This record gives sequence, C-alpha cells and structure tokens, in this order.
Amino acid sequence: MGGHAVSDAAAVHRIDTRPTRIRTQSPKKVAMETRVRSFTRDRRVALRPSLFLLWAVLSLVGGQPGVPENLKIRQDPGWDHVVELTWAHRDDVMLWKVQRLCADGSGAPAGGSGGPGSEADVISVAEAELVDYVRLNGGTCAYRVQACDVDGCGNFTALLNGTVGAPPGAPEGVVSVVPSGVSELTVRYLPPLDTGAGDKTSVALTNMRVEFSRNETFTEVDWMTESGDGAIWVQSMALPKGVTFYTRVRAANTIGWGPPVLYTHPNGTARGVRVLAPPGPPSRITAAAPADDGTVEVTYTLPLDTGAWDQSEPVTSYMVELDDDVGFGSVDVVAEGRSLSQMVHRLRAGAR
Repeated sequence: MGGHAVSDAAAVHRIDTRPTRIRTQSPKKVAMETRVRSFTRDRRVALRPSLFLLWAVLSLVGGQPGVPENLKIRQDPGWDHVVELTWAHRDDVMLWKVQRLCADGSGAPAGGSGGPGSEADVISVAEAELVDYVRLNGGTCAYRVQACDVDGCGNFTALLNGTVGAPPGAPEGVVSVVPSGVSELTVRYLPPLDTGAGDKTSVALTNMRVEFSRNETFTEVDWMTESGDGAIWVQSMALPKGVTFYTRVRAANTIGWGPPVLYTHPNGTARGVRVLAPPGPPSRITAAAPADDGTVEVTYTLPLDTGAWDQSEPVTSYMVELDDDVGFGSVDVVAEGRSLSQMVHRLRAGAR
C-alpha cells in the first residue's frame, strides 16, 4: 500500500464494508444533488440583473455633475464695467467654477493666460451667480461654467460672451436742425467722444436716437426716430406742420443708451425749430401790360398757407413764370423777388 494511490472506491471499501450501498446511490440523493446544482445555477443567473440595477443606481447617485443649465449674462446697468453671470441652481453641487478670458476692443487678450482654463481665469463661487467687477475699460469677456461635487467637476458650458464697458457719452454736438421736404426736420450731429471705453474706437456704437419735444425741458418726448446703426450722423423725420420742436440726440452701444445732447443757440439755451412745408400758391394774380409793350407787370397776394397751415411763416421768395403756351410746356421767362409785384420782361413782342 505504501506509495500507491488509492482510489476513492477502494478507500470507501476499506471504510465501509457494505458494497451494495457504494455501488448503488440512492435515487433520492441523486435527485437532491441535481436540485441543488440547478438551484445554484439559477441563482447565479438571477443575480446578474440585480447587479446591473445596482450599478445603474450607483451611476445615477454618484459621479460628476452635469453641465450647468440656463447660463445668462448681462451688463449691470447701475455700474460701469460690471458683468452679472447667472445659471440654474442645483442642491447637489458643492461649488461652481467660472473660467473667464477678456479681450480689449482690438481683440488683444487683456486678462488670463492662454484662454479659458488657465489658472488666472478660474473663479470659484458657492452660488449660481457671479458678479464680475472686470477691470477693463472696454471689450469682450468670454465665460463658461462647470459644476463640482465630491466626485469631481463636470463638463463646461459653451462659451458665452459679454461686452464690458459703459454706455457711451453724449454726442459731441447737434450741428443743425432744418426744415426739409414736406413737414420734415433734418438733424445733423456728431458722434460721442467716448463710445463706452474712454475713446471713440474701442467700443462700437449700435444706434443713434433723435428725440423731439414741444417743451425745451423735455418733460415729455413727443416724437423720436432711431437710425438702427451707430455710424449714421443725419436723420430726418416727418412731424406736424407748424409746430416748433426742440431736439436732442443720444447714442447707444451694446450696454445701453448714453446721455443726450441738446440743440442750442450759441449762448447755450435750447433752440426750437418750426416744422414747415412749402407754401401754397399766391392768390388773386393779375397781370397788366403797361405802355411799354416789352414788359408785363404781375401782381399777387400772400398765400393762404405760407408753410405752417396759416400765414404766420414769412415767404422768402416769389417766382413769376411767363410763357406763350397756356400749358407752360416750356417757360420763356422766369423772374424772382420778395415783393408782391414784379415787372416781367417778355422775350418778344406779342407774347402773352
């Protein structure tokens, strides 16, 4: 026996001398073993979906937070050079990281070191907002935000740009306001010396507005017109004929409207301009030929409407036309003057 391997059957024979129990296993035992194996196999299969569900739940509960939502930016209208950045609040976020890169009006970098993501640009905040006191006279800042919790920081939002600066200053001056066309005033003005960044070029103007009021103190703006373009220095507007209006002009950039400048006399007082239209025709026209057959004397009276619905506006000139054709297909003689009577010299004798 020494050194020889002993089979399981032989070992059992030595221990149990009842071979019949060895040769023949109980059908009940075989069935039992089969049931145990089957139960174990089924249990292993049944555990697989449970582990998957557990993994899915852990994935939802844990992990890095998602991208912040509803990111908005605006220039604080109450303060110059202040940008307000807001986004949707989440209770599961420990802190928010805001990355910023600013450039001046020429596009040159003015803050940070290499764009969003550099250490100089990272601002950490506990609330879903950032009030950024940007120390930049003018230009644009780009922002993006990520949320962080115990598992780390999630992805960034897309970049959002905001213009930094202030509303523009008042236009340099109103050059002229003159009646033009039919019941129109045409206003010419100069752009502001400061467009929002302390100079004329760093921040672009986006609009120009001309305001009209019957009151020189502008307690109420009666009419206004906008250019929709920051590079237009003349605007016209149709207004009620015969009314005197005071005029002022203001400029806008992407941040807001600046203060106005008033159209004034040289001494600085407000200057009103009356809206006019061309006068109506003179009335009661008569023509008489004196002894000299080469001339005709034409007389007439003041128009009923001199340009302001009445005769209150003085007429600056009268034009007398003479033609031998009743249809005035071609005018033979034209004479101008300010009086209510003019002597017209005919081109040839016999002309009417």
